Amino acid sequence: MPRWEASLGWTGFTTDLRFADGREPTMRQHAVSASITRLYRGVWGVQLSGGVSLGGELETADERWRIGPGWLGTIRGSRQWRGSAGLVPAVSTSVALSVSRARIHDDEDDATLLATDLRLGVVAAWNVGPAWSPYLSVRVFGGPVLWLEDDAVETGTDRHHYNAALGSRLHLPGGTSLFIDASLLGEQSLGAGLALAW
Repeated sequence: MPRWEASLGWTGFTTDLRFADGREPTMRQHAVSASITRLYRGVWGVQLSGGVSLGGELETADERWRIGPGWLGTIRGSRQWRGSAGLVPAVSTSVALSVSRARIHDDEDDATLLATDLRLGVVAAWNVGPAWSPYLSVRVFGGPVLWLEDDAVETGTDRHHYNAALGSRLHLPGGTSLFIDASLLGEQSLGAGLALAW
């Protein structure tokens, strides 16, 4: 049974924010990240992730801010409660804390966007033969987003606080696997990557 897993992935997402000053921008951003996961007894998992934002935009009806390169980090714990058996899915839960920071700018001004996010998730996964594991997941989350401009700080948050996703993992020889995850409800996102377990 594997005790470690390393992965490299790309994620793009779109979400709606609301700030105390009345701004309600739509945020689009994409990033790449690497993670290492320690697995315990095939049940518990602790994951550390770090990555870089590759840019994006914040857009309202009146203005558009470009998101520059930035960084992000996540610590995540998970617990599998039961395994998959026939039509009965494996069920697991997780809790993750993330922090990200990036510079933003329009044609005249520069600012910083600092976001924190506490995310709880539930996943139901099925093993379809030895090579394919589709899954459904629901995640709820919250945390402040800070818009730092000059000496002013505006506090915001996500307007949805949830997403529901379909995912799939294809198991390849040598402990490698390919994964994809797509959320169409709430926060919209698409992610894909490569993992290696040993």
